[in-house]
Amino acid sequence: MKLTSRILVAAPLAAALTFGLAAVPATAAPAATSVAGVYTATVAVPKITSQPKSTIVASGKTATFTVKASSSGLKYQWYVKSHGSTKWVKISGTAATKSSYSVKTTTKLNKAQYRVKVSNKRGSVTSSAATLAVVTTPKITSQPKDVSTPVGASTTLKVSASGGSLSYKWQKYYSTGWKTISGATKSSFTTKATKGTNKYRVIVSNKAGKVTSRTTSVIGTKPKITTQPKSFEADTGATVTFKVAASGSPLTYKWQRRLGDSDTWKTISGATSSTLKFTADSSLELSSYRVVVTNSVGSVTSSTVDLFVNSSAADPIQDNQTFALWNWLGAVFDQYKEVDPYDSERMDLWASIDLMNWSDEYLDPSYDIAILYQAANGQLFDSNGYFVEGNGIDSLGYMSPAEWATAAILANVPAGAEIGGVWVIYDASGDVVQYIAGF
Repeated sequence: MKLTSRILVAAPLAAALTFGLAAVPATAAPAATSVAGVYTATVAVPKITSQPKSTIVASGKTATFTVKASSSGLKYQWYVKSHGSTKWVKISGTAATKSSYSVKTTTKLNKAQYRVKVSNKRGSVTSSAATLAVVTTPKITSQPKDVSTPVGASTTLKVSASGGSLSYKWQKYYSTGWKTISGATKSSFTTKATKGTNKYRVIVSNKAGKVTSRTTSVIGTKPKITTQPKSFEADTGATVTFKVAASGSPLTYKWQRRLGDSDTWKTISGATSSTLKFTADSSLELSSYRVVVTNSVGSVTSSTVDLFVNSSAADPIQDNQTFALWNWLGAVFDQYKEVDPYDSERMDLWASIDLMNWSDEYLDPSYDIAILYQAANGQLFDSNGYFVEGNGIDSLGYMSPAEWATAAILANVPAGAEIGGVWVIYDASGDVVQYIAGF
């Protein structure tokens, strides 16, 4: 039987030689050869078909790395590289000479890398590196904090935890219990405050276990003004703009005005947005403004701001209306006129002016203020040389901060020139001019 087997294997080769044919085509793959009638298979270089995979394991548990390779006569040798090292170390023992390698983990092995060399008589191949993450039971090191913030405002809850390879699951409390928030899977979670108190918590977990944070409250409050309106100076006829910014949406706005000589706040019709715009005129000189911002929880009122209007001859400040100069507040009142006792073709125009020093220094108004009368044709008139004895501006002297004083003013004009004219008050300290309605 043994001889017959050898002849059967060799017969095709003998037949081929008899007819002068090659036994194996020149292009055929070297799948097998026959020497002295013995059949020998060709061994291929190892090829890895499945690489070892990185894994996360709780400390004290066993981690297993596995490789798959093709070819025959395979041998395996596993290597390890510690975290922070550049050197691969051969792992001793028969356990490291198989297609799978298992190791009992400790925290010292965290971030270590493993790979395997697969070899046979034809050669060898080395796998890619797989990383071992060794985790411990999570521990919260910084709890999320309670927050009070305006309704509609965004707030971010945060948690810090140790343990390694952590995952997060934020939850919100409803009347039926805790429910997981879709997509809230990071260490921080951003939400918008709603009316009342909402409760949140986060579950932190890894392969070693899990821990739940404290319950955190997000309380929706009344609006908060983040940018206050600012006082405004405008020439008569110019556009005035006041703005406010607030958090706590959805918000409603109600702008209010208080005229300079009034103590009463009145709501401005149609002024219901965060910006208030209108045209300045002299009647609004020293008027004050504020805005009431409201949401579903409550309301907050802005700081009070003032409007300073620079009047004109065409739009003068009315008699007895308070107005502002650079360092002074004033009002002109008790105007009257009489025929010049020395020249019947001229008129003496008299007015009293109240002045208050609203600076924080002692000031003499005679250094700053000059008052003339301007006729309808633009011509300016002073006292024409007459001296207002004892009660003119020159007589006031230095005034302390917040001090009020009254002075008499005289202008001498041709008869009839006073009709349609205005008082012009110059303040040299701030290069300010105000026009007061005359006769």
